[in-house]
Amino acid sequence: MLPSLIFLSRVRRGPRSSAASDEPGRGRVRYIARPALRSALEAEAPAPSPADAAEGLPASGVGGGILELRLVSSEPKALFDAARELVAAVPVQITSPSQHGPLPERGADVAPWRDSAAVDLAPDAPVAEALAAVLDRGLDDLTVNAACLEGDDHPEIVHQMRVGLRRLRSFIRICRPALAEDSYALLRARLRELAAPLGPARDIDVVIEDILEPAARYMSNEPELHRLVEAAEAARRRRYDEVRGAVAARPYTEALLDLREWTHDLALGGHDAESGEPLSALRLGDLAVRALRRQRRRVRRIGDHIHRLDAHERHELRIAIKRLRYVAESCASVFGARRAARYVRRLAALQKVLGVENDVAVAGRVLGELASAPDGGRDPGLTFAAGKVQGFHAAGAAKRRRRLLKRWKRFSTTKPFWRAR
Repeated sequence: MLPSLIFLSRVRRGPRSSAASDEPGRGRVRYIARPALRSALEAEAPAPSPADAAEGLPASGVGGGILELRLVSSEPKALFDAARELVAAVPVQITSPSQHGPLPERGADVAPWRDSAAVDLAPDAPVAEALAAVLDRGLDDLTVNAACLEGDDHPEIVHQMRVGLRRLRSFIRICRPALAEDSYALLRARLRELAAPLGPARDIDVVIEDILEPAARYMSNEPELHRLVEAAEAARRRRYDEVRGAVAARPYTEALLDLREWTHDLALGGHDAESGEPLSALRLGDLAVRALRRQRRRVRRIGDHIHRLDAHERHELRIAIKRLRYVAESCASVFGARRAARYVRRLAALQKVLGVENDVAVAGRVLGELASAPDGGRDPGLTFAAGKVQGFHAAGAAKRRRRLLKRWKRFSTTKPFWRAR
């Protein structure tokens, strides 16, 4: 019988590790083979043989059994190679590591997702230690939320998965000057692979919550508008099924394995900087200041002409502000979270008002798709309702522009929190 749970036991050393000796640590990556796929493959696919340097340790007490791949000799790479061999033979899915606590419990007062929180970092922390901690926690949050998605369509789950991945990509950009080109390319590519299936689902969530529902409440006597909301909800269910399929697919699991292996090697001192200097010799604080200054210059270069920006330039400003916000949030603990709080709040306020315009633009595309008839034509009722929604939000453009100018002025006079360092 195929195992229902597969664990990887990894050696974890370093300043933040709880294992001070050479004993294998208990940091785990858990995999769950979906029951329907297990039953379909039981008679067809033999259990994969672990690599020579890893042993399979069956455990009792769980239906379907647990297989633990534990490193007993050789290099850690052999353990990840054994996991890849298993993934190639059995449809298993990374769902949740136990390192940062159990899955959120569902209940009236408990959210069925995990917030993707930033990691507390010291300014003198070595880049290798900081990057390993951020990647480890971010990938843990991602896999926990992916497991939550298995039984729930709550929009916040996909949102937190995207936020977590954006924080990881932002932190990698901070560390970019220290990373070798091949490492940077691998990290960026794998994180993009993990994020790709989430975008369409998040788009439809935003269209429903921020565009359609406010318009439907205001124009409650428009039956075609309610039919448009129903069509959007049906599209949303399809998008979430696509996300679940992507998360369960082999490429997604292999991307996570690549990132886990790279992070594990980093914690053991297995990666050098672009200059050839060990990453452990470089300090995070210096890279953080450099990244914040660079991204702030990009924001000011566009925003200082805010009175005459066209729609495309406002979109570029929103992207630059969003990236500065993620960098600031990632680095907040380096300079003191309280010092950074006001700066981040004002960035978030700017991003929100610019985001409405972007949401309306995205809604135009999504609503056009919803109004398309199966025969390739257009559904007249849904097309009419989509136009009403667009008009409803267009009416607030002047008000949003005044709010944008006010919030830009407030932000532009805010002292950068990293200058007093």
